[in-house]
Amino acid sequence: MRHRDAFAHTRLEIHPLPLALASAITIAAYAYMVLTWTQTIRWWGASLGFREGWRIWALSNLARFIPGGIWQFAGIAALAARAGTPPIAATGGVILQQLVVLASGVAVTAAFLPALQLPRFPLSYAQAVAIAVAALAALALLLPRAASLMQRLTARFFARAVVFPSMRAASVGRYAIALIVPWLAYGVAFWLFAASTVGNRAPGLPLSIAGFTAAYVWGIIWIPVPAGLGVREAALVALLSPQLGAETAVILAIGSRIWLTAVEIVGAFIAIGFASSRRNQPIVPE
Repeated sequence: MRHRDAFAHTRLEIHPLPLALASAITIAAYAYMVLTWTQTIRWWGASLGFREGWRIWALSNLARFIPGGIWQFAGIAALAARAGTPPIAATGGVILQQLVVLASGVAVTAAFLPALQLPRFPLSYAQAVAIAVAALAALALLLPRAASLMQRLTARFFARAVVFPSMRAASVGRYAIALIVPWLAYGVAFWLFAASTVGNRAPGLPLSIAGFTAAYVWGIIWIPVPAGLGVREAALVALLSPQLGAETAVILAIGSRIWLTAVEIVGAFIAIGFASSRRNQPIVPE
């Protein structure tokens, strides 16, 4: 371990308030993702309530840690069927959401690229934002025309192909913009987490958003790796080390993985309890 000695002597500064706020923002972002997913299902002419959707999303999301890459979608299909929602609509909605989330993450990374201070990409913020807007515009124009391609690709991974509905460019564009919100929320949460653990050695907000988003996107791209484990951390260390130092970057990369896993588990329990409370409500006759 090249940084073992320095890592062992690095002082942590645990501040509960920003850590609690970071966790609350992350869980709120999860809930927002569920809301957009349930809205996406309507493109298939199906519906799913938010409470049940959050329960399904939370439980199936934990399957990301199982090697194979398809267990999350299998879980969504099975749980959605039990809830009375067509599995194709639920699975297709998640696949579509993941594609747009990935594209929105790339756009957010591009917009905040100057914060990373990469010598090969000496861009101003105006130039970076222009590139991000162009990327989202290209997505809005191309994705509606790629339905048949996505159908063929899903046929290779699932028992049967997922049929994607016709979409308008304006609708896809609005959807992509809506999915920028969770990336910004995750970046703010990571910034608060860093402040709660390493104090004044924490990255600034633009660097937090750029570094965390880029690393998370890189982890998503590596589909065979469960939940991007190791890939995301390595990318985060590489992006933050030039400005924060390797030891601080390693602490934030490993610490954020542990923290987010714990928050994800807590969020799953909240989702289950949230859905159960709805089921247990007495029926009042009209």
